[in-house]
Amino acid sequence: MAPESPSGHPSFDIDAEVRLGDSLWAALWPPRRRVLVLLVCLALLFGGTLLGFDYFPWFFAFGVVLVVGVHAGVAWLVHFEYEVSGGKPKRMRFHVCGSGVEVRGDRGRQEWIVWGDMLDVRETPLSFLLRPSEIEQYVIPKRCFDEDRKKQMREILRRCYLPARDLANPRSGL
Repeated sequence: MAPESPSGHPSFDIDAEVRLGDSLWAALWPPRRRVLVLLVCLALLFGGTLLGFDYFPWFFAFGVVLVVGVHAGVAWLVHFEYEVSGGKPKRMRFHVCGSGVEVRGDRGRQEWIVWGDMLDVRETPLSFLLRPSEIEQYVIPKRCFDEDRKKQMREILRRCYLPARDLANPRSGL
């Protein structure tokens, strides 16, 4: 069972059905991936321009293939993960409180994550993304929230995640 929430912080459960589209959107969302691919493509175009106009179309084509290839590879991996699991949406239950998040999967998996241990928490237009590690990410689709729960989730992130992240970061000066 999850630890009790400190007084004053809301505590609630979210039953989520995470579909392939939710996972795909979340996997392609991180802006730094897009920035890295864009910078590599710009470097290729700049290199093609420096070598002369004859090389420019080849470098441009390579950059386009790189951008499309990275995104197609991510989409294929997410789709492959869903095929391996039977192609059905994942049913997840999240218990959110001031201390952290308890995650329960449809295969009996259970994990407790303290806010300070989260690598990143992000709100996108379609979901909340919780990243406890570099290779793991939980997606909570916003369609699973009513307006009150969305406000509570944002409040918990503002009051609990951000201060915990600052305390866990040795460079924060605390």
